[in-house]
Amino acid sequence: MALEAMRTMEPVTRNKTPAWHSLKTRVTVFTLAIFVSSIWLMSFFVQRSLQDDLERLLGDQQFSVVTAVAKEVNDNLSDRLHALETIAGQLDAGLIGNPVALQAQLERRLLLQLLFNGGVFVTGLDGIAVADVPLSANRLGINYVDRDFMYASLKEGKSAIGRPVLGKQSKSPVFAISVPVRDAQGKVFGAIVGATDLGKPSFLDKITQNPYGKTGGYVLINSQHRLVVTATDKTRAMEPLPPVGASHWVDQYVNGYEGSALTPNPKGVNVLVSGKGIPLAGWYVLATIPTEEAFSPIQQLRQNLIWATLFFTLLTGVLTWLVLRRQLAPVVETAHAMAALADTEQIPEPLPNPQKGEIGQLVAGFNRILQTWAQREASLKASESFKDVVLNSLEAEIAVVDRHGVILAVNTRWQQFATANSLESGATAQHTGVGANYLAVCSAATDLEPDGELTIQSGLQAVLEGRLPSFSCEYPCDTPTEQRWFAMVAMPLSEANRGGAVIAHTDISRRKQAELVVDRMKTLMERTESMAHLASFQWEVDSNTVIWSPELFRIMGRDLAQGTPNLEGQADLYSPASTQTLYEAVSQALVSGMPYELELTAVRPDGEQRLCLVKGFPQCDHSGRVVRISGLVQDITERKLSDEKLRLAASVFTHSREGITITNVDGIIIDVNDAFTRITGYSREEAIGQNPRILQSGRHNPAFYEDMWRDLTGEGNWSGEIWNRRKNGEVYAELLTISAVRNEQGDTQHYMALFADITTIKDHQSQLEHIAHYDALTNLPNRLLLADRLQQAMAQAQRRGKQVAVVYLDLDGFKNVNDAYGHEVGDQLLIALASAMNNTLREGDTLARLGGDEFVAVLVDLDNTESCEHMLARLLAAASASVQLGAVALQCSASIGATFYPQTQSTEPDQLLRQADLAMYQAKLAGKNRYHFFAAALDNSAENASSQSATGGSGRSAG
Repeated sequence: MALEAMRTMEPVTRNKTPAWHSLKTRVTVFTLAIFVSSIWLMSFFVQRSLQDDLERLLGDQQFSVVTAVAKEVNDNLSDRLHALETIAGQLDAGLIGNPVALQAQLERRLLLQLLFNGGVFVTGLDGIAVADVPLSANRLGINYVDRDFMYASLKEGKSAIGRPVLGKQSKSPVFAISVPVRDAQGKVFGAIVGATDLGKPSFLDKITQNPYGKTGGYVLINSQHRLVVTATDKTRAMEPLPPVGASHWVDQYVNGYEGSALTPNPKGVNVLVSGKGIPLAGWYVLATIPTEEAFSPIQQLRQNLIWATLFFTLLTGVLTWLVLRRQLAPVVETAHAMAALADTEQIPEPLPNPQKGEIGQLVAGFNRILQTWAQREASLKASESFKDVVLNSLEAEIAVVDRHGVILAVNTRWQQFATANSLESGATAQHTGVGANYLAVCSAATDLEPDGELTIQSGLQAVLEGRLPSFSCEYPCDTPTEQRWFAMVAMPLSEANRGGAVIAHTDISRRKQAELVVDRMKTLMERTESMAHLASFQWEVDSNTVIWSPELFRIMGRDLAQGTPNLEGQADLYSPASTQTLYEAVSQALVSGMPYELELTAVRPDGEQRLCLVKGFPQCDHSGRVVRISGLVQDITERKLSDEKLRLAASVFTHSREGITITNVDGIIIDVNDAFTRITGYSREEAIGQNPRILQSGRHNPAFYEDMWRDLTGEGNWSGEIWNRRKNGEVYAELLTISAVRNEQGDTQHYMALFADITTIKDHQSQLEHIAHYDALTNLPNRLLLADRLQQAMAQAQRRGKQVAVVYLDLDGFKNVNDAYGHEVGDQLLIALASAMNNTLREGDTLARLGGDEFVAVLVDLDNTESCEHMLARLLAAASASVQLGAVALQCSASIGATFYPQTQSTEPDQLLRQADLAMYQAKLAGKNRYHFFAAALDNSAENASSQSATGGSGRSAG
């Protein structure tokens, strides 16, 4: 051939073609440009798509998290506000005017101290704190009227959540919730305030103690004051927001925007941020995470794609250059030969024009053959490169096998997988490379058998033989240090299933671990629902499908195998009225997007009716349309029955006509009924927290109460009459029964006292006793009471070494008054004279009327006989005083006889009365209007009384 002949010629000088004009250079550059452009565009497109998807996914996840946090904060604020409003409704102006009682009531409200770690205080209308819990906060007497929350409550009558401020003592952020206190007419007369110290454990710890991701966190912001309340980074607490206009997204969130955004934070770090408002406080919560952390997976993927693109760009350029150099070598050699022919001195047969001569046709044919071969070689190389790129870009270990199971090709991840599972460090596992039979590997690997009917070997064999369109399974593949799971998929290479198969292995360990966690959480949730009798459901609006938790099947008495009814099927679950109520609530929720809470009557298949509390929570898509309703169902039948019993007991407790007091084991009052308030005068608020000793009248000695307590602790009850004192100081009698209330173990839990006011009965008894012991006309003691008083005076004289005088008094001339003016005037005269004589006596002395115009006086604590003479003179003067009865002035006198005790001989009370009577008789004989002392001789004989009296007695006249 001419070409071979040219190669045997002597070397000649060759003219070099400029590099750019070289066909190799131009083809290489052109091919490389197309490939590089394509692969870089594909890389950019994949990166951009992945980043957009990741931004949207992370934003949705972050917004869901911050929505849950915002709801929890809002619910906590609502619970605290409700607690304050409840307490405020129980306060009155009288209680605020009584700081001691108000302080005691606050200290008993332990729930407030749990809800507000910064304490609770109450102010009057002037804003000055009058009660404070705990007292260590030192807020008593401080005026808070200049605080924003206090102004809102006292001046505007609104509940308010105040601006966070730094606490003077704790030096940490503190915010307050205030509620106005109103009287019965709705007029504000004070406020109750609960403080939350963010420097102490509080319900906002979820924000301050839980980072979002590794470096992200939460920020709670007061929109009105553009102020950071608290944050995961606690140094940001009380940090002001940038001024208006400094940050577009900060202004957006402050103005109520809710959603996610990418924006620089105040430190200049790009972050992914999501915000959700807290409507109750006018706050909002932000969850932020640096984009460097959030998009680290896509950054890593971008770097991998860049390095892969650079690698394949370089590889393509080198391969293209080498291929063109090799394939175009004959053309170059032909060109050089033609150049040599032009330069040779020999005149060879000229090469004809390739288009005209045979050499030209040969060259042209050679060039066409060479060009065709080069194109086919380039296509093959491009195909191989594309295959490698595709295989190596997949997140799976891939091998291609022929119809007999022999491995034809593997990707890089397969090779890495084989190396990681090799018994020799750094070496590839046996029977995993190209040329090995993969069916034999599967037959030997008995520890990789999956759960199911087919083994890996039999499933792969079925795909290779065309008996299965595909085969997939999951199998464990543990290492000494970790537990792993893999998913295997085998697909045929051709429709005839004779070209082999593609086998892909994917590490699904994370997914399996996540599934295990989900299964455990599901089991825990089901157990929790079963214990709480609280079930859950979810209704997909568009598909009208409903999902029930297992507990809901139990509540409804339905078989799990029967499936879950859709919305229309709810009519079979509830009574007709409840079904209508449910449909109306669901329809309203679909329109408004607001949750609902209902009490419905469920009807089980056996006809049993159960009362259920049903709550529904609509969920909307980005356009605001309700697409899902999730909710809870709780069987409250037993609770309602219990509540009804409690209401009945409370009704009996409230409306009982007897007073009821309930105390704890220490005797502290924990509740009283309305009858207690009516009888004692103490309000329920004043009584709670006090000891029943506040009712003691002082009429009973300590021994009485010791006996009561001994019976109560020993026998469990005590009953009897007791005198107590009302709040206004009035003493009253009550019939009291106290019983110990014990638990199932017999331990005393409470004491319950039931009492009735028997003061009226006791007054009636006293009146009867008065009638029995006092003279009906003069109200002086009668003969019966006189005997008792005389007996007591005699005993007292013996103890004290004193004397007692028994004075017998008879009016002179009283019969004439009766005869002249009638018995009615006589009775009036007796009353006047009895009162006058009684007023002359000392305290402790007794004047009694025996009947008619006869009286007896008992004078006690006399030193001697002479010490009573001036008292007898006063008695005579009182008896002889003139008494004006209408137009008539009446006057009498009296004759008095007196005797003394003790005497030399033993003397009885009747003897003393008889002795005094004899002495009085001697005074009458002596001329009346005088007194006479008894002498022993008078008692010998009534017949010789006058002679014996003249020798042994003594007498005195009124003058």
